[in-house]
Order: sequence, then structure tokens, then C-alpha cells
Amino acid sequence: MRTCRRRWRLAVLGGMLGVLAACSGGDPAPAAPTPPSPPPPPPALPAGIRGVSVAPRDVTVMDGASELFIGWTFDRPADAPRPSVAVRVSDSTVASAAIDSDGIVVRPLRAGRAVVRVSASVSANASYSAATREDSLVVSVVRASVARVDLTLFGALARVGDNVTVAIALRDSVGNELSGRSVQVVSSDTAVLRVTPSGSFWTVQARAVGTASIVAQSEGRSVSEAFTIGSTAAPPPALPSAINVGILASSLLAGTTTVAPVSFPGVAATTRVVVSGVSSSSPEVATATFDSVRGLVLRAASAGRTVLRLAVTGDGPGVSSTSRTYDVATVVY
Repeated sequence: MRTCRRRWRLAVLGGMLGVLAACSGGDPAPAAPTPPSPPPPPPALPAGIRGVSVAPRDVTVMDGASELFIGWTFDRPADAPRPSVAVRVSDSTVASAAIDSDGIVVRPLRAGRAVVRVSASVSANASYSAATREDSLVVSVVRASVARVDLTLFGALARVGDNVTVAIALRDSVGNELSGRSVQVVSSDTAVLRVTPSGSFWTVQARAVGTASIVAQSEGRSVSEAFTIGSTAAPPPALPSAINVGILASSLLAGTTTVAPVSFPGVAATTRVVVSGVSSSSPEVATATFDSVRGLVLRAASAGRTVLRLAVTGDGPGVSSTSRTYDVATVVY
């Protein structure tokens, strides 16, 4: 009996499991559609520039040397646009660089080392993609030694009171002018010559009669210039050795009065001229007075010959005070 019940229970349990299996079965769900594959990307455009090269890539120059030209070449398709170029210098106190038509111009400034970088860029267009390529060169600037000192005078230095400007140029062994060097300019006798710095030049003044030299030196090299200083030059006389008198003064008609202009050739406009008196060697023939506006006023009395003498003084700035007499021969008919 007990065995039959156990079999019955197992049968019922098996039937229930069968029902559950039947309920959970059936047709499988349809699978989701597979999305289409994306189209392949378009082929990449070639770069508008493949490279830039500078030559030479390592240069050594003396400071003060002239500018250097460094050429460049572009590796690019023949129909690609011309690239734009930019230049950068790692130390602009050592060297400067500027773009030229087919390369760069490098100018050495002082001793040191600088890297010059050149970049070439092409913008994108329908045929080529944008690209930038770079190259660089190393510039080593070596300090050149002073081989020669040049001295140039602007003016003359001969008498006490004269001043002259002096320019000094320092040059290396091949003649390049050097900058940024210390220069000393001194006088061998400061009582005779005095040297004063004036910006990039020096002013030398003659102070006393004598002989002295100025000496310019830098880095063991020197140059000198000797001067012999004389006494102060005398200013020019205020009055000339002769005067001009109107032609009417040389020939007069008895019983007439004539005015003849008087001029002093070569007299400066700042000179003050004074006619202090006029005398006649034969007053019975003719006499004269001087009018500061009109000139010489002659009064002819009778036929004969006389000499009119003018006493004149002159003075003013830059001239020596002078007193002269001028004779004017006059004939009366």
C-alpha cells in the first residue's frame, strides 16, 4: 500500500512538470534586424607640404660679422600652394632672423648660442590637407678680438677754444666693425686738451697752448692723434681796407652839391660803423660831410683838385674794433 502511494505521487508530480513545460514552450520570438554597415570613409587628402629643410643647419660666426643668408627647400606636391613661413629665435640677444624671398637672413649680435626654428604651413583646400612642417639651425656666435682701433676727426683742432668731435670704430681681423665693447679715450695732457664723452662720440676741446695727444684704446689695442695748439686766433677787423664811393664823387661841377653813397664791402651786418669826421685837403675846392642815411655830401666850390679823408671806426661781436681813414680824390671843373 505504501509503495503504491509513492508511485502515485511521483506520477502526479511528473504530470505537473509536463504541463508546465508545455505552457512555457511554443514558437521562438523573431530575431531583431541587423543594421546596415556604415559606408567606408573617404580617402584622406595628401598633405600640402611634406617637409622643409634649411642648409646649413649649424653655423659659427664672429660677433660683428655681416648678415648670413640661410636657404630653404620645401618638399611638397608640385601643384600645392606655396607655404607661409614663420621664424623664431630662441635667444634674440644672440642673433636675429628675418624672412627673405628664398630663405632667412641671420644677423649675429653677441657671443652665445641660439636656435632658429623655421616652420612652413599650408592651409587645406580641395586637393590637399592642412599641414605644418619644421626645421631648425643652430647659430653659434663667437666673440671676436679687437684687432684695430680707428679714430675719425670731424673738424680741426688748432687754436685755444677750438672743439672737435671724435668717432671711434673697433674692428676685427677682417675689418668687421665690433659693437658692445668698452672704449677709453683720454688726453695725454689734460691742461692742453680735454676729452668729454658725448653719446657715441667724444668731444675734444683745446684749452691751452701746447702739444698733446688723444689716445683711444680697447682690449689692448690703441690709436693716438697728436695736436699742436696755438694761441687764440685774432678776430677779423671790423672794417675793410677800402670802401666804395659813388662815381659822382670823383668828378664835380663847381657850385653844385652832390650826394654819393658809401658802402663798406665785406662788413658783417652786426658790425657798427661810425664815420666820425670828413676833412678836405683843399677846402677852397670842395668840402664834404657825411650823412648816415644818404652818404657823402660834397659841395664843390671852385675848379681844382682835393682829397677828402673819412675817419671811420667799427666794432661789433666777432670782430676787432678798427679805426681807419679812407681818401677820396675829387676833381672840380
